[in-house]
Amino acid sequence: MKKLIRGLMLMIALATFQNSASAQDVFSWGARLGAASTNIDANPQTIYDGTTNIDTLLLSVTNANFGIHGGLYARLKLGPIYIQPELLFNTESYEYSVQDLGQSGVTQILNDRFSTFDLPIMVGLKAGPVRIQAGPIGTVLVSNNNQLETLTETYKRELQNLTWGYQAGLGVDIGSVNLDLKYEGGLESTLGDSYEIYGNTYNFDSRENRWVLTVGLKF
Repeated sequence: MKKLIRGLMLMIALATFQNSASAQDVFSWGARLGAASTNIDANPQTIYDGTTNIDTLLLSVTNANFGIHGGLYARLKLGPIYIQPELLFNTESYEYSVQDLGQSGVTQILNDRFSTFDLPIMVGLKAGPVRIQAGPIGTVLVSNNNQLETLTETYKRELQNLTWGYQAGLGVDIGSVNLDLKYEGGLESTLGDSYEIYGNTYNFDSRENRWVLTVGLKF
């Protein structure tokens, strides 16, 4: 009788383990941390002062610093195909060169810092440890600290609360660790719809492109 009970308990334990492993194969989640190298393609703008009726400043985007992101992800496997939504908190900054076109000719560097929530939704194909993936990414603005506001009291900028882009790249899974390298392109202007300086409106017509490297840990 004892042997029978032990046998039944062993079978139940094995069945529970198999169901748990099967569920983990279909659905998994974990944490992610990474960095991004950003490139901004933005045309320089000559700032016109309506009071003096002369070109006053030359405004250019000169550098985009490394961004850092971290958050959570979930993965749902449907055979060789998987869907992976992510929620990431991202920080990044840009540098502007502001050259005085007057007699002083002084050039100063001003910073523009963003904090955002990024929501990529990757759809991929997995073959062994290697994955290929692509999908949309939504970016929600959390905060912005822009030193361009120091140029003039009339400075204004309209920022979109939600912008869209796309990501595509490769990944590899090694045990509980996953590594992703993706290229991200912007479908909308990251720097804002327009700037208003000295009462005049300017548009950088900018698009953000970046390489994103992320390390994840499956729980």
